[in-house]
Amino acid sequence: MKKGLLTLCLMGIGVPGFCQDIPKGGLNFTIFNGTSEILRTQLEGAGSFDGDGFYGVGISYLKPLNRWLDIEAGVNYSKHTIMFTSHLHQDGGKTFSRSNLQTVSFPVTFRANFLKYLFVNFGAVADFETNHSMLDNQSGIGALAGIGFKYGFTPKVSAFVNPFLQQHAIIPFRPENHQQRMLDAGVKLGVGLKL
Repeated sequence: MKKGLLTLCLMGIGVPGFCQDIPKGGLNFTIFNGTSEILRTQLEGAGSFDGDGFYGVGISYLKPLNRWLDIEAGVNYSKHTIMFTSHLHQDGGKTFSRSNLQTVSFPVTFRANFLKYLFVNFGAVADFETNHSMLDNQSGIGALAGIGFKYGFTPKVSAFVNPFLQQHAIIPFRPENHQQRMLDAGVKLGVGLKL
């Protein structure tokens, strides 16, 4: 009876101590920029679209799942510049025009940490256009993958660099014939705060 009571008391002391070792997670604040390529089936006589750069900001919550794997969910705002070049006119000239495409995105990614300072991240992104351009609507489900370097300045504050690729509208919410899709290549710079 005394051994059973002692075991229960030790378990009561040990459980709260164990629970305190589970990290609560943290907030990440990011800025990012890069360039886009427009993926589309080439059509005879049609003009062409090109990305002319993008930039954005984001905030996310990072929750550790175990010692090496985290899950991250957040919201990003980005602004893309799109260039359109018409097909060759009869007089031999071309016309050029520019438009802006703005999106609000909700990424959910996994982050696998390794070698203390490095990580890879991958997951899905739901994009919603807030300002439409000449390009087909990019609202839809996309994918994101990257590799990064992180450094902790204090136990609560860290910084990271995260080159990434993001494919928009793999599953478009408003599909078009010969759907145009943006492929972004960029770099995120961020600060992390542990809660």
